[in-house]
Amino acid sequence: MIRSAARRIIAALLITALVSNAAIAESDTPDEHDGPAEPDGLVDDLLLFPEYRLEYDATDGVFRRTWRRTANESVSFVNETLSDAWTITKSPLDWRWQGWLTFAAVAGGATALIYLGDEEIRDHATDSTNFRKFGGKVGFLSDGTAFAALTGGFLLSGALLRDKEIQTAKMLMESTSIGYGYAAGLKYVVGRRRPGPTGPRDFQPFSGQFSMPSGETTHAFTMAAVIAEQYPNWPVRIASYGLATTVAAGRIARDDHWTSDVFVAAALGTFVGRSVSWLHHERDRRRHVQTRLGIEPDPLEAQHSLHVGTRSVGWTVRY
Repeated sequence: MIRSAARRIIAALLITALVSNAAIAESDTPDEHDGPAEPDGLVDDLLLFPEYRLEYDATDGVFRRTWRRTANESVSFVNETLSDAWTITKSPLDWRWQGWLTFAAVAGGATALIYLGDEEIRDHATDSTNFRKFGGKVGFLSDGTAFAALTGGFLLSGALLRDKEIQTAKMLMESTSIGYGYAAGLKYVVGRRRPGPTGPRDFQPFSGQFSMPSGETTHAFTMAAVIAEQYPNWPVRIASYGLATTVAAGRIARDDHWTSDVFVAAALGTFVGRSVSWLHHERDRRRHVQTRLGIEPDPLEAQHSLHVGTRSVGWTVRY
Protein backbone atom coordinates (compact mmCIF):
# COMPACT_ATOMS: atom_id res chain seq x y z
CA MET A 1 0.00 0.00 0.00
CA ILE A 2 2.75 2.42 0.89
CA ARG A 3 4.36 1.89 -2.50
CA SER A 4 1.14 3.02 -4.16
CA ALA A 5 1.02 6.11 -1.94
CA ALA A 6 4.67 6.92 -2.59
CA ARG A 7 4.15 6.63 -6.34
CA ARG A 8 1.25 9.07 -6.17
CA ILE A 9 3.22 11.56 -4.10
CA ILE A 10 6.27 11.43 -6.37
CA ALA A 11 4.13 11.71 -9.52
CA ALA A 12 2.28 14.72 -8.12
CA LEU A 13 5.48 16.55 -7.23
CA LEU A 14 7.14 15.78 -10.57
CA ILE A 15 4.12 17.12 -12.43
CA THR A 16 4.25 20.22 -10.25
CA ALA A 17 7.86 20.93 -11.17
CA LEU A 18 7.12 20.51 -14.88
CA VAL A 19 4.04 22.72 -15.06
CA SER A 20 5.50 25.39 -12.75
CA ASN A 21 8.65 25.67 -14.84
CA ALA A 22 6.47 26.27 -17.90
CA ALA A 23 4.99 29.38 -16.26
CA ILE A 24 8.31 31.23 -16.50
CA ALA A 25 9.55 29.68 -19.74
CA GLU A 26 7.69 32.16 -21.92
CA SER A 27 9.27 35.07 -20.03
CA ASP A 28 12.76 33.69 -20.64
CA THR A 29 12.39 34.03 -24.41
CA PRO A 30 13.53 37.41 -25.78
CA ASP A 31 11.36 39.14 -28.34
CA GLU A 32 12.23 41.29 -31.31
CA HIS A 33 12.87 44.34 -29.12
CA ASP A 34 15.85 42.72 -27.36
CA GLY A 35 18.39 43.74 -29.99
CA PRO A 36 21.54 45.62 -29.07
CA ALA A 37 20.57 48.81 -30.90
CA GLU A 38 17.62 49.62 -28.65
CA PRO A 39 17.22 48.17 -25.15
CA ASP A 40 13.71 46.92 -24.33
CA GLY A 41 13.51 48.86 -21.09
CA LEU A 42 15.42 50.56 -18.35
CA VAL A 43 16.40 48.96 -15.07
CA ASP A 44 14.04 51.39 -13.34
CA ASP A 45 11.13 49.71 -15.12
CA LEU A 46 11.66 46.73 -12.79
CA LEU A 47 12.18 48.75 -9.60
CA LEU A 48 9.68 50.72 -7.54
CA PHE A 49 12.30 53.08 -6.10
CA PRO A 50 15.40 54.76 -7.59
CA GLU A 51 18.72 53.00 -7.36
CA TYR A 52 21.52 54.61 -5.39
CA ARG A 53 24.67 53.47 -3.72
CA LEU A 54 27.38 54.77 -1.45
CA GLU A 55 30.63 54.92 -3.38
CA TYR A 56 33.91 53.51 -2.08
CA ASP A 57 37.25 52.42 -3.53
CA ALA A 58 40.33 50.41 -2.66
CA THR A 59 41.95 53.36 -0.87
CA ASP A 60 39.19 53.49 1.75
CA GLY A 61 39.66 51.78 5.07
CA VAL A 62 38.24 48.35 5.79
CA PHE A 63 35.52 49.72 8.06
CA ARG A 64 34.36 52.29 5.49
CA ARG A 65 34.29 49.74 2.68
CA THR A 66 32.48 47.19 4.80
CA TRP A 67 29.69 49.39 6.12
CA ARG A 68 29.12 51.07 2.76
CA ARG A 69 28.90 47.76 0.96
CA THR A 70 26.54 46.45 3.66
CA ALA A 71 24.38 49.55 3.31
CA ASN A 72 24.30 49.20 -0.48
CA GLU A 73 23.29 45.55 -0.34
CA SER A 74 20.65 46.21 2.34
CA VAL A 75 18.99 49.05 0.44
CA SER A 76 19.15 47.03 -2.78
CA PHE A 77 17.60 44.03 -1.02
CA VAL A 78 14.63 46.04 0.27
CA ASN A 79 14.07 47.75 -3.08
CA GLU A 80 14.29 44.53 -5.07
CA THR A 81 12.09 42.57 -2.65
CA LEU A 82 9.28 45.12 -2.73
CA SER A 83 9.62 45.61 -6.48
CA ASP A 84 9.67 41.90 -7.30
CA ALA A 85 6.74 41.17 -5.00
CA TRP A 86 4.71 43.80 -6.83
CA THR A 87 5.79 42.56 -10.27
CA ILE A 88 4.97 38.94 -9.45
CA THR A 89 1.62 39.91 -7.91
CA LYS A 90 0.46 41.72 -11.03
CA SER A 91 2.04 39.25 -13.47
CA PRO A 92 -1.26 37.37 -14.14
CA LEU A 93 -2.48 40.49 -15.95
CA ASP A 94 0.23 39.86 -18.56
CA TRP A 95 -0.11 36.08 -18.82
CA ARG A 96 -0.64 34.61 -22.23
CA TRP A 97 -2.33 31.30 -22.90
CA GLN A 98 0.70 29.34 -21.63
CA GLY A 99 0.51 31.00 -18.23
CA TRP A 100 -3.20 30.43 -17.84
CA LEU A 101 -2.83 26.85 -19.04
CA THR A 102 -0.20 26.29 -16.37
CA PHE A 103 -2.46 27.80 -13.70
CA ALA A 104 -5.34 25.60 -14.88
CA ALA A 105 -3.10 22.52 -14.71
CA VAL A 106 -2.05 23.28 -11.12
CA ALA A 107 -5.61 24.10 -10.04
CA GLY A 108 -6.94 21.00 -11.76
CA GLY A 109 -4.25 18.80 -10.23
CA ALA A 110 -4.98 20.14 -6.74
CA THR A 111 -8.72 19.59 -7.21
CA ALA A 112 -8.16 16.04 -8.42
CA LEU A 113 -6.01 15.28 -5.38
CA ILE A 114 -8.57 16.79 -3.01
CA TYR A 115 -11.42 14.69 -4.36
CA LEU A 116 -9.63 11.54 -5.50
CA GLY A 117 -6.30 11.14 -3.76
CA ASP A 118 -5.85 13.07 -0.54
CA GLU A 119 -7.74 10.78 1.80
CA GLU A 120 -6.44 7.53 0.33
CA ILE A 121 -2.82 8.71 0.33
CA ARG A 122 -3.16 9.84 3.93
CA ASP A 123 -4.59 6.47 4.95
CA HIS A 124 -1.68 4.64 3.34
CA ALA A 125 0.88 7.05 4.79
CA THR A 126 -0.39 6.82 8.37
CA ASP A 127 -0.62 3.03 8.14
CA SER A 128 3.09 2.73 7.28
CA THR A 129 5.44 2.71 10.27
CA ASN A 130 8.47 3.15 8.01
CA PHE A 131 7.00 6.17 6.28
CA ARG A 132 6.19 7.83 9.61
CA LYS A 133 9.76 7.16 10.76
CA PHE A 134 11.00 8.73 7.55
CA GLY A 135 8.98 11.84 8.34
CA GLY A 136 10.55 12.08 11.77
CA LYS A 137 14.07 11.72 10.41
CA VAL A 138 13.74 14.44 7.78
CA GLY A 139 11.78 16.83 9.99
CA PHE A 140 14.86 18.95 10.66
CA LEU A 141 14.88 19.98 7.00
CA SER A 142 11.68 21.96 7.47
CA ASP A 143 12.16 23.55 10.90
CA GLY A 144 13.81 26.71 9.57
CA THR A 145 17.32 25.83 10.75
CA ALA A 146 18.25 24.19 7.46
CA PHE A 147 16.95 27.15 5.45
CA ALA A 148 18.93 29.61 7.59
CA ALA A 149 22.08 27.47 7.44
CA LEU A 150 21.91 27.23 3.65
CA THR A 151 21.48 30.98 3.23
CA GLY A 152 24.24 31.65 5.76
CA GLY A 153 26.53 29.30 3.88
CA PHE A 154 26.07 31.31 0.69
CA LEU A 155 26.68 34.57 2.56
CA LEU A 156 29.91 33.24 4.06
CA SER A 157 31.06 31.85 0.72
CA GLY A 158 30.35 35.19 -0.90
CA ALA A 159 32.32 37.07 1.73
CA LEU A 160 35.29 34.75 1.23
CA LEU A 161 35.12 33.88 -2.46
CA ARG A 162 33.01 35.79 -5.00
CA ASP A 163 30.01 38.08 -5.37
CA LYS A 164 27.80 35.49 -7.05
CA GLU A 165 27.22 33.70 -3.75
CA ILE A 166 26.26 37.00 -2.09
CA GLN A 167 23.70 37.57 -4.84
CA THR A 168 22.41 34.01 -4.44
CA ALA A 169 21.95 34.56 -0.70
CA LYS A 170 20.06 37.80 -1.36
CA MET A 171 17.82 36.03 -3.86
CA LEU A 172 17.15 33.23 -1.38
CA MET A 173 16.15 35.69 1.34
CA GLU A 174 14.05 37.73 -1.07
CA SER A 175 12.23 34.80 -2.64
CA THR A 176 11.48 33.11 0.68
CA SER A 177 10.15 36.41 2.05
CA ILE A 178 7.85 36.81 -0.94
CA GLY A 179 6.87 33.14 -0.86
CA TYR A 180 6.07 33.38 2.85
CA GLY A 181 3.79 36.34 2.20
CA TYR A 182 1.89 34.50 -0.52
CA ALA A 183 1.65 31.28 1.49
CA ALA A 184 0.43 33.06 4.64
CA GLY A 185 -2.16 35.00 2.65
CA LEU A 186 -3.45 31.91 0.87
CA LYS A 187 -3.60 29.95 4.13
CA TYR A 188 -5.84 32.60 5.66
CA VAL A 189 -8.07 33.01 2.60
CA VAL A 190 -8.46 29.27 1.89
CA GLY A 191 -8.94 28.28 5.53
CA ARG A 192 -8.38 24.57 5.11
CA ARG A 193 -8.28 22.29 8.13
CA ARG A 194 -5.21 20.11 8.62
CA PRO A 195 -5.49 16.32 8.23
CA GLY A 196 -8.00 14.87 10.65
CA PRO A 197 -11.36 13.17 10.98
CA THR A 198 -13.26 15.85 9.05
CA GLY A 199 -11.60 14.85 5.78
CA PRO A 200 -9.80 16.76 3.01
CA ARG A 201 -12.74 18.92 1.94
CA ASP A 202 -13.14 20.94 5.14
CA PHE A 203 -12.64 24.53 3.98
CA GLN A 204 -13.63 27.49 6.13
CA PRO A 205 -12.20 30.66 4.55
CA PHE A 206 -10.87 33.31 6.96
CA SER A 207 -11.39 30.93 9.88
CA GLY A 208 -7.78 30.67 11.04
CA GLN A 209 -7.28 27.13 9.68
CA PHE A 210 -3.86 27.08 7.98
CA SER A 211 -3.26 23.92 5.98
CA MET A 212 -3.15 24.95 2.30
CA PRO A 213 -0.52 25.60 1.08
CA SER A 214 2.29 24.10 3.14
CA GLY A 215 4.62 26.92 4.21
CA GLU A 216 7.64 24.64 4.66
CA THR A 217 7.18 23.14 1.21
CA THR A 218 6.79 26.60 -0.31
CA HIS A 219 10.11 27.65 1.23
CA ALA A 220 11.86 24.48 0.11
CA PHE A 221 10.76 24.73 -3.53
CA THR A 222 11.39 28.47 -3.63
CA MET A 223 15.00 27.95 -2.54
CA ALA A 224 15.41 24.96 -4.85
CA ALA A 225 14.24 27.02 -7.83
CA VAL A 226 16.63 29.88 -7.05
CA ILE A 227 19.64 27.60 -6.62
CA ALA A 228 18.78 25.62 -9.75
CA GLU A 229 18.58 28.84 -11.77
CA GLN A 230 21.81 30.23 -10.33
CA TYR A 231 23.77 27.04 -10.99
CA PRO A 232 22.07 25.54 -14.07
CA ASN A 233 23.43 22.02 -14.27
CA TRP A 234 21.67 18.72 -13.74
CA PRO A 235 23.44 17.59 -10.54
CA VAL A 236 22.47 20.84 -8.81
CA ARG A 237 18.90 20.69 -10.14
CA ILE A 238 18.45 17.09 -9.04
CA ALA A 239 19.89 17.77 -5.58
CA SER A 240 17.88 20.98 -5.08
CA TYR A 241 14.51 19.67 -6.17
CA GLY A 242 15.24 16.30 -4.56
CA LEU A 243 15.71 17.92 -1.15
CA ALA A 244 12.59 20.03 -1.68
CA THR A 245 10.61 16.90 -2.52
CA THR A 246 11.96 15.26 0.62
CA VAL A 247 10.63 18.17 2.69
CA ALA A 248 7.23 17.85 1.01
CA ALA A 249 7.06 14.10 1.55
CA GLY A 250 8.12 14.59 5.18
CA ARG A 251 5.18 16.91 5.79
CA ILE A 252 2.82 14.20 4.54
CA ALA A 253 4.58 11.48 6.51
CA ARG A 254 4.17 13.48 9.74
CA ASP A 255 0.49 13.96 8.94
CA ASP A 256 0.90 17.74 9.01
CA HIS A 257 -0.49 18.35 5.51
CA TRP A 258 -2.63 16.79 2.83
CA THR A 259 -0.90 15.86 -0.42
CA SER A 260 -2.72 18.64 -2.28
CA ASP A 261 -1.32 21.12 0.27
CA VAL A 262 2.25 20.30 -0.71
CA PHE A 263 1.30 20.08 -4.40
CA VAL A 264 0.05 23.68 -4.39
CA ALA A 265 3.00 24.78 -2.24
CA ALA A 266 5.50 23.20 -4.62
CA ALA A 267 3.92 24.99 -7.59
CA LEU A 268 3.85 28.31 -5.71
CA GLY A 269 7.44 28.00 -4.49
CA THR A 270 8.78 27.04 -7.91
CA PHE A 271 6.95 29.92 -9.53
CA VAL A 272 8.18 32.50 -7.01
CA GLY A 273 11.77 31.23 -7.05
CA ARG A 274 12.01 31.20 -10.82
CA SER A 275 10.29 34.59 -11.09
CA VAL A 276 12.73 36.22 -8.67
CA SER A 277 15.67 34.65 -10.53
CA TRP A 278 14.39 35.87 -13.88
CA LEU A 279 13.84 39.40 -12.61
CA HIS A 280 17.37 39.58 -11.16
CA HIS A 281 18.92 38.26 -14.36
CA GLU A 282 16.80 40.62 -16.46
CA ARG A 283 17.97 43.64 -14.46
CA ASP A 284 21.58 42.52 -14.89
CA ARG A 285 21.03 42.05 -18.63
CA ARG A 286 19.55 45.51 -19.00
CA ARG A 287 22.41 47.09 -17.06
CA HIS A 288 24.87 45.34 -19.39
CA VAL A 289 23.05 46.58 -22.50
CA GLN A 290 22.88 50.15 -21.19
CA THR A 291 26.57 50.11 -20.29
CA ARG A 292 27.47 48.81 -23.74
CA LEU A 293 25.43 51.57 -25.36
CA GLY A 294 26.87 54.20 -23.04
CA ILE A 295 23.52 55.17 -21.51
CA GLU A 296 23.88 53.65 -18.08
CA PRO A 297 22.86 56.30 -15.53
CA ASP A 298 25.32 57.20 -12.82
CA PRO A 299 24.35 55.84 -9.41
CA LEU A 300 22.89 58.46 -7.11
CA GLU A 301 25.01 59.38 -4.13
CA ALA A 302 22.98 59.67 -0.96
CA GLN A 303 23.43 62.83 1.10
CA HIS A 304 23.42 62.29 4.84
CA SER A 305 23.01 64.70 7.70
CA LEU A 306 23.09 63.85 11.38
CA HIS A 307 21.33 66.09 13.92
CA VAL A 308 22.12 65.72 17.60
CA GLY A 309 20.18 67.77 20.14
CA THR A 310 19.63 67.79 23.87
CA ARG A 311 16.39 65.84 23.50
CA SER A 312 16.64 64.01 20.18
CA VAL A 313 18.90 62.50 17.58
CA GLY A 314 17.96 62.62 13.90
CA TRP A 315 19.45 61.16 10.74
CA THR A 316 18.28 62.44 7.35
CA VAL A 317 19.03 60.76 4.03
CA ARG A 318 18.36 62.63 0.77
CA TYR A 319 18.86 61.29 -2.74
